[in-house]
Amino acid sequence: MNILMLNYEYPPIGGGAGQVTLNISKRLAQHHNITVVTAGYHDLPKIEKSEGITIFRINSKRKNKMGSNVSEMLSWVTKSFQFCSEYLTKNKIDIIFTHFTMPGGEVALRLNRKFNIPYVIMSHGHDIPWFFPEQMFLYHFGLYFRIRQICRKSSALFLQTPEMKVIADKFTGKYHKNKNIVIPNACDTDFFANFNKHKHDKLKIIYTGRFVMQKQPVAIIKALRIVKASGISFEMNFIGDGPLLSKMQNAIINNNLQKEVKILGWKTLDEIKAIYANANLFVMPSKAEGMSVAIIEAMASGLYVLTSNEANKYNIVKDKKNGFVIKNVSAQSIADEILNYNNDFFLSKTEIPVEVIQDLITNFNWDSIVNTYLTELKKIGTS
Repeated sequence: MNILMLNYEYPPIGGGAGQVTLNISKRLAQHHNITVVTAGYHDLPKIEKSEGITIFRINSKRKNKMGSNVSEMLSWVTKSFQFCSEYLTKNKIDIIFTHFTMPGGEVALRLNRKFNIPYVIMSHGHDIPWFFPEQMFLYHFGLYFRIRQICRKSSALFLQTPEMKVIADKFTGKYHKNKNIVIPNACDTDFFANFNKHKHDKLKIIYTGRFVMQKQPVAIIKALRIVKASGISFEMNFIGDGPLLSKMQNAIINNNLQKEVKILGWKTLDEIKAIYANANLFVMPSKAEGMSVAIIEAMASGLYVLTSNEANKYNIVKDKKNGFVIKNVSAQSIADEILNYNNDFFLSKTEIPVEVIQDLITNFNWDSIVNTYLTELKKIGTS
């Protein structure tokens, strides 16, 4: 098949969704023709061929490597549609695979109307009303009917968890729910697998991801004040960036955690792999989550994971076995579980059983997950 992959964020720009797009694309490219259309950034090549994938980067005013504003997204929609329209007059495409209902879905809908090419959407959680309305209400309210039109016109809407499907089924309506398909996320388990023992005198804690309200990074910092008051020795590294950065920096100062807590910014995959290998505990107590690739990466690296019910939809984290699951997220509940880990696992140097990690690697690796996507794409692209 000839597949056109749309995502305004594609490595080396963007966050987790870009990495998902890359992992799916390079595995599909082993047997199919994959063309990626994404956003340009600084001196990245406008046309690139990598791992069997042809990548076109569209100049769309993008200024920030790890984030994009509405104006930049609208620019990408307009220019990507123009580019793809010209491209499709000269090249055969069987199916369009777009990430996010907006802005990718908007481009896919317009191309579908012009060229009658079927498209599928991979949602990453927050792009479907009403996922985490506490943060996304205005976005969802303003684009509600357009997003619903984009979803209804698609040939399939891929969602990472059963809970996301419940939201999508209500949003798209009963006549469309059969094409709302649940396929979990995964990680490159060959790359991240690390069975070395994580033994340190000081507890090493990490967080990787965007600094946004739903992921609760400020609550983590407040929890660390309680942990520090208990007298244990630890260090905490935040890897990432986002709109809460200044609040986090202030919280570190206000809670007198300058020696223990560092914000490292975004890191490359190789750097993150090394950080995982030198840590003990991964913390992400999200109030809402699609399916965190970072959690899977951390667990494949042998780390215990502290998370929330909302971020543990597949029960990957088994409470008190390979991590800790918080029912009601607060600074106190986060601190309590960090202290539980320290007292019951870290001090005794207890490692996660190898068979538990192997089970994760077997079920949540990109090779098997992409085969599931390919099965669904073949139904549409050859129909």
